[in-house]
Amino acid sequence: MKQVFVLDPGLMEAGGHHAAFLSTLLCYEGSNALKIFAHKELDATLLAEAEDKGLKIFRHFESNFYAHYTSDYRRDSELIQCYIRELAVEYFRAINQAVDSSPKNELVFFLPCVNWEHASALSLALDLLSKEKNVGAARCVFKICCMFLPREASHLSNRARYAFAFLRLAKFTQVKLFASDFETRNFYESLGIDISGIHPCYLLPWEQLHSQIKMPRDTPRILLYLGDAKENKGFNRLPSLVEELLQKFNYQVTLVIQYTLAWEYPELTSAREKLTYLYQKYEQVELSNEYWSTPTLVNVLSDLDLIYCTYTPSAYENKSSGLAWLAVFFNVPVIMLDKCWLTREFERLEHTYYIRGEDELAISENIKGKISRHSHNEYGSSLYTNLLTWLAN
Repeated sequence: MKQVFVLDPGLMEAGGHHAAFLSTLLCYEGSNALKIFAHKELDATLLAEAEDKGLKIFRHFESNFYAHYTSDYRRDSELIQCYIRELAVEYFRAINQAVDSSPKNELVFFLPCVNWEHASALSLALDLLSKEKNVGAARCVFKICCMFLPREASHLSNRARYAFAFLRLAKFTQVKLFASDFETRNFYESLGIDISGIHPCYLLPWEQLHSQIKMPRDTPRILLYLGDAKENKGFNRLPSLVEELLQKFNYQVTLVIQYTLAWEYPELTSAREKLTYLYQKYEQVELSNEYWSTPTLVNVLSDLDLIYCTYTPSAYENKSSGLAWLAVFFNVPVIMLDKCWLTREFERLEHTYYIRGEDELAISENIKGKISRHSHNEYGSSLYTNLLTWLAN
């Protein structure tokens, strides 16, 4: 019998894909057999929901998972190396605790998203484990999700850093690396790194959801924002977009905005204040600044006619986004500001999208009733696989 442990230092605030991953797990029968090592500052509401479902969570990690996500390595190398060593110790202690608590089981460790610095830390932890000659280590398998790419994927120093970190990690026979998407897999394989496949997108329990065909209506529902409030996701564009669309649809429209904000960002204050004003002024604006549970998210996405994606195209040129997979699954057309990773992903998954300013007539014709969801190609099927089954295999 396999015992699954999740090692997720990024599981902390109620927002983003880490919280979505936990919410997805809570939808599965049998998920209470999993054990999760999360951040010590895990959101109290998330913790309570998990414990209510019988899911065992250890508040373990202290390292800030994204502390060096945007760091300049040439400038901050000393700080980053210190971070890697500290995180390595935390990984090592979590693995040891898991091994000691399950003296007979085969152990599967799942790391939901890993960048090069986390891979380096895990390599150090596994080195420490082998030097201790813990016999339980032989029972361990590590399923690791490679989610991130460097901003400049062709830059030699970036390629060298990722190659060094992940090739070192891949040398451990018990490690299996999985990519989050098609382009990420290509990048890692171009470095000579063996990728075992595409891991399931864990934003929702896909196989539990059923296709809904919505009747045409005169007042479309349009999603303008979903997720963490960030400048590069176009949060500051929202107030002007709301006013523009209200006028464009002659106020016969519902505009849906959901965002979470774990920390205060001064550069977003003005947009937040304007959105609150617009929400109070116009009944056509639905605004939520709370994390949506899985049922709420599914209900909203199932009842959409269109998504306006405000993401800055240059920021998402080589950066993946769960919004793409949500739009595809619920078969909601998307308007993009320009070409980027999302549009390439839509093309791979044969999904309808438009470039703003180029396809206005097509947009008007296609938001008057959602067509039934098409069947997914082989790549799409791998994204929408049952997460719990995949973890246990």
